[in-house]
Amino acid sequence: MRKNGRFKKFICLVPVLLCFLLTGCKEEAVVADTPKSEDREIVKKTMLEEPETEYEVEPMHPSVLVDLDGYFFEDAKEAVVVSDSLPSSFYLVNAETGENVLRGNVEVCDTTYSESLKAGIMDFSEITEEGKYYIQTELLGQSNVFEIKSEKYEPLFKKVFLKMNALRCQGCHSQSIPFESDPSVMCDVSGGWHTGDGGARDVAEGANGALTLLTAYELFKPSFSDEAGIRESGNGIPDVIDEIRFEIEWLKKMQNPETGGVYNSVSLQNVGATDEKALMIGGESTRATAYFCAAMAKFSFVYKAFDYDYAADCLSKAAFAWKCLSSNKDIVSDSLMYRAAVEMYRATGKAEYNEVILKFLSANSSNDFESPEMLDGAVTYISTKRSINANYCYNLMSTFMSNTKNHSDLSEESPLLVRLGEELDENDYIQDLKEYAIIDYILANVGYTATEKDYIHYLCGRNILSKDYFEFDYNPSDRAKLVLLLAKLTE
Repeated sequence: MRKNGRFKKFICLVPVLLCFLLTGCKEEAVVADTPKSEDREIVKKTMLEEPETEYEVEPMHPSVLVDLDGYFFEDAKEAVVVSDSLPSSFYLVNAETGENVLRGNVEVCDTTYSESLKAGIMDFSEITEEGKYYIQTELLGQSNVFEIKSEKYEPLFKKVFLKMNALRCQGCHSQSIPFESDPSVMCDVSGGWHTGDGGARDVAEGANGALTLLTAYELFKPSFSDEAGIRESGNGIPDVIDEIRFEIEWLKKMQNPETGGVYNSVSLQNVGATDEKALMIGGESTRATAYFCAAMAKFSFVYKAFDYDYAADCLSKAAFAWKCLSSNKDIVSDSLMYRAAVEMYRATGKAEYNEVILKFLSANSSNDFESPEMLDGAVTYISTKRSINANYCYNLMSTFMSNTKNHSDLSEESPLLVRLGEELDENDYIQDLKEYAIIDYILANVGYTATEKDYIHYLCGRNILSKDYFEFDYNPSDRAKLVLLLAKLTE
């Protein structure tokens, strides 16, 4: 049974359950004198044509929250109940036979989910027999059906990786498209991962996805095979590397061959003064150029083990992008220059990149380094075999470890077993998972592994909406974070 700590009360707004707009007949529509038969028909018809009462009812969700993807039979297995009134006990029911296989007590949390909703934990970890089940309560009915299974995270890992692969823009939008700044100029920008509707693709989002997959491969290499079921499977190269190369091919097309700068995106834009929209290539941006530089350098570092010449070409394009950034450093944010510099330094060992890194870290030595870019940059900086500043490394990791521990403590004290807050959504939880996996790799902290599993349970349906977020769309960056976390759990 999970131990309740000092629960921090999270105040959140409870949605209005029922609102309606009522419109009726006007009083003057009623005829005072008794009408003739044809008049009565007219009055009746007029009243029926008045607007009917309309109700807007919020969708109903189960109060007993479970992981819709199921539970591994050797893991802790917990459901969460959220309601204004909690039952004292529950039954775990075999969904196929209807047999009650366990009666358990509801452990009431020390804090409420909101000002009006209480929360409790239902632990059925002692049940290890595979099968389909649901939880039955006296007051709140039953949960959705879920499985207890022998397969751990491998199926979910493959599912998420194939969802990443499904983002490929292959065979669609392959013709050259115009530039937004000059529609008379065309360029072939086929390929890449979709980041929006209608063939939209964003350089920074795609590059971030590639960077995260590369980190996943470097940290948890044994999890990645050449048998994931993509078109390159069986070519002797891990499928995750093939997937990253698909995006790298597109990123190369987005670099201006004259300036080294990188076009920020391919997106739907209005054609002239009409409402018609067409795909167009956006202008160069420092953000796109910085992330392009980082992704190309990191890919070059990893890919040289598979194809040295191709890796060298990627590094030359990264260097060209860096040259563009350096020429425009007055308008490039320091954090973006740092993010690109750490990848370039590890890939080349050149002092000019290390100078940028040390200058940035010195200027920000008193900051918390909470942004995702800072974590990613720190992981690369610490893992490089080049000369690095040990004090900065210590300060960086101390900050990240402190932040992660704080998030973990909030999760342990939360009624939904993830840190709560009105401003947080599934994207924040996915970022949390990435950070847990990276810090967990460094510390080998089994406590964080338990928290990671609680977050997966949350995203797989143990949330207030009973929504399986793994079935919904994410951008390449978020999907790559889930790949990283699941690679850690399946290693």
